[in-house]
Amino acid sequence: MATLLPIVLLLANADLTGSVRMEAQAGEAPTITNPVSSFYEAALLRPDITLQLSSPTTETRVFEALRLFLRRPKITNREGPLYLNMLQAEHTGHSGERLKWAFRLNSTAGEVDYVALSQVLGQQATLPDTLNIFTADASGSIGYRLTRQWRLDSQVAVLRRQTWGSTQPAGTSAPPVGSPPAGASLPTETDASLEPRLEFAMSRRQIGQLRVKFTHYDLAGSTQLEATEVEARLGWRYQLARHHELQLEAGIAVASAPQPSDPTRPWTSLSPLAKVLLASSLPLTPTTFLRSRASGEVLWYLDPVLGVALPRGQIDANLAIEVNPSWMFEVYVQAATDISRHPLPDSPIETFISAGAPLRYRVNRNWLVELGGRYSQRGPHLTAPDFSLGQTELLGYLAVTATTR
Repeated sequence: MATLLPIVLLLANADLTGSVRMEAQAGEAPTITNPVSSFYEAALLRPDITLQLSSPTTETRVFEALRLFLRRPKITNREGPLYLNMLQAEHTGHSGERLKWAFRLNSTAGEVDYVALSQVLGQQATLPDTLNIFTADASGSIGYRLTRQWRLDSQVAVLRRQTWGSTQPAGTSAPPVGSPPAGASLPTETDASLEPRLEFAMSRRQIGQLRVKFTHYDLAGSTQLEATEVEARLGWRYQLARHHELQLEAGIAVASAPQPSDPTRPWTSLSPLAKVLLASSLPLTPTTFLRSRASGEVLWYLDPVLGVALPRGQIDANLAIEVNPSWMFEVYVQAATDISRHPLPDSPIETFISAGAPLRYRVNRNWLVELGGRYSQRGPHLTAPDFSLGQTELLGYLAVTATTR
């Protein structure tokens, strides 16, 4: 009993909250094994719980959610919903004004449909034909202000991503002609990175930054590959005005793969890096704010599904209007494509675009209503002779969230 006392005292000071999101959606989308879009209806239930502990110098937050997704027509031979568990944990702290640290953990495990898989894998163009997925990434960072102008930070991160069981849901037939190649499965991926950063405050409105990142990639399974990449970037952040900020970055990436599993697959050993970002937060009235963020980037990208490494261009933009305390409307767009000179053999998926427009209304402290739509399409290299966008995802949804907050 005595050993439980510290835990009881700790939880007594914790802030425990929970919520339940209930969502109905309908539209057209591919399935994991069939890239041809078809009409579907679905219901989603997502209960979650958040535990938060705070002290004068630290803050710890643990979030866990369970996603239950029921789709008609079904994509498996069973009647029940798909289960996906999501866990997030974060600890931040500081000692005085100079030393700060942060530790983060994110994990996803369970069953995914096409829409959820595109969200879990982020800006991955070619989606693997997998139903069961596990991802976990952890990071730790520490920062120390050397002087009023100089600051040194360092971050260590680890990523693990894999699938298990059959890559094709039970009860489905073989993919039709025009689907991704048979190799479009998710390999077991383990990445580890170290990223030191040095910042220099040139003035009250300007900050310069030097970043160096070392990353080791280890892919096993459908793609056999070990690779090491080193990035060096110079950045400049400038406060254009009170409500507008500009960020610029330029650098170079050097990568090597001593023993690639398939020497015929393209491999870029040297790639330029560049990024421009403009962020704004403009008050229109005392209760209305206009927030926007737009960025364009060129980066070195290792595609774990296709097993290739190429320069990649991507854009990301969003515009939001907030009318406190009840209304929020947002429009966002994301797009990415490989920027190599020639398309890959057999014209696999190298390009994607996605967009969304949610409208949220907070009824009161405990109820939130959201109405919106999502869109995405995928296609081969922009210079491919048969270039066209397909695998269309176009859906509308209505969600109601009940929360204890």
